Amino acid sequence: MRKYIFIILTCIVAVLTASAVDFSGSADAIKRFCSARGMKRAHVGFCVMDLQTGEMKVAYCERDSFIPASVTKLVTSATTMKAQPEGFSFITTVACRGRVVDGTLKGDLVVRGSLDPTVESRFFKKHPSFIEQCLRAVGRFGITKIEGRVVVDNTIYHENPVPDDWEDPDVAEDYGAGLFALNYADNQALLKFETTADSLCLVDVTPKCSFGVLDNRVRIVGAKSATRLRFFRKKNSETLRITGSMSRQSKPYTYRSTMSDAHRAFVNALTDSLVAHGVEVGGHKHERHHHEETIMVYSSPLLDDIVKSLLYRSDNMFAEAVLRANSVGFDKTITRKHSLKKERHILKDWHVDLSHVNLYDGSGLSRSNHFTPVFLASTLRAAYLDPKLGKRYSALLPVCGRNGTVRSLLCDTRLDGRIALKSGSMNAVQSYAGYFPADEPRYAVVLMANRFTCSHSDIRRLIELLLLDVFDEKTADNS
Repeated sequence: MRKYIFIILTCIVAVLTASAVDFSGSADAIKRFCSARGMKRAHVGFCVMDLQTGEMKVAYCERDSFIPASVTKLVTSATTMKAQPEGFSFITTVACRGRVVDGTLKGDLVVRGSLDPTVESRFFKKHPSFIEQCLRAVGRFGITKIEGRVVVDNTIYHENPVPDDWEDPDVAEDYGAGLFALNYADNQALLKFETTADSLCLVDVTPKCSFGVLDNRVRIVGAKSATRLRFFRKKNSETLRITGSMSRQSKPYTYRSTMSDAHRAFVNALTDSLVAHGVEVGGHKHERHHHEETIMVYSSPLLDDIVKSLLYRSDNMFAEAVLRANSVGFDKTITRKHSLKKERHILKDWHVDLSHVNLYDGSGLSRSNHFTPVFLASTLRAAYLDPKLGKRYSALLPVCGRNGTVRSLLCDTRLDGRIALKSGSMNAVQSYAGYFPADEPRYAVVLMANRFTCSHSDIRRLIELLLLDVFDEKTADNS
């Protein structure tokens, strides 16, 4: 009953405050968009849906299936926010496995992974450091020696970090970081190289032990030659291959890649920190002790803050963690497929049509995802009308001309700051989805384009023109 009262009140407010919007010129605007250079062979879908009535105000190939790219994160975020309580955060615990006798832990220090994507993240620097909190906990319990090791308990999640359908060329790039039971420092490694007379030398890695084997095939060429390097790692491989050529240079060359093993990097970092603070770590293998005592409970930032960060930056690893989070607290072991099943249940409860839709991951990095514009618009509408989400959800989307990956889109136009959109982009794929107006949403807006041949900068300019035509100046002023 409370849900229906909320919807009725929302409708009344909308009727009282909204002005009529004329979309009569939309068909011509879409025709111009689709006939532009580089778009004639493209597959385009566009829709504008009234949030209160569900009426389709603008519709073009809205039931066709498209590769969505990162607008997938909108579905991931909305459904997990629906599944979990408003104050949800990831909870990571640290326990002594074995008894502490005269300051010596006769066993292992166990860190139980929770899928938290923010542990020592550079994007949450103001949040308490996990490692610092752990050092304090060890000190409070009077531990000065650990006979065993620092170990990660991955019971909650032990699938391959990188899904099978992600493409190998993406895996070495910083946006291709995989998901672990315990994630550390964004699961990314900063590599520092220097050139000698005839070779490229790796001189530093931060964090330490954050990747496995380096297969360096780089040629050093003349000082005036251009640097052309390619970094490559196969899915779930330890080997990072570097090919290409590089000119000799006096300054170090840095590259941010992905970790092949976040657990190993974390264990190394925590072990080094313990030793630096006077705690001896023996490193001996111990048989599993029945006695365990929790010495620290660590909470991540709130889910809403994590969602805002991942939507603004389009962080794939964060999105994969948020997808799995819809099952945290319900299952001891979590899988991608089970979390997708939970996501589908929520969408069906929202009466969202899943026809011609394939959900493969939480981030949209896989080309196996397929969405229809009407599916995405319906999901945005359902999330906005849900009394648990509403403006709490819509306010997390970046705003065109202001922030996130759309901060340059529609900048210095009459729609600057007027539309909240999430972008999605990969080779021959460009999508945008969100709400108009940004502050008091009345419409869900979805545009999806596949198979275009123009550049991404060109299609973004065309999209700007399309949106300016659809939401004309009169509409923007009166809305």
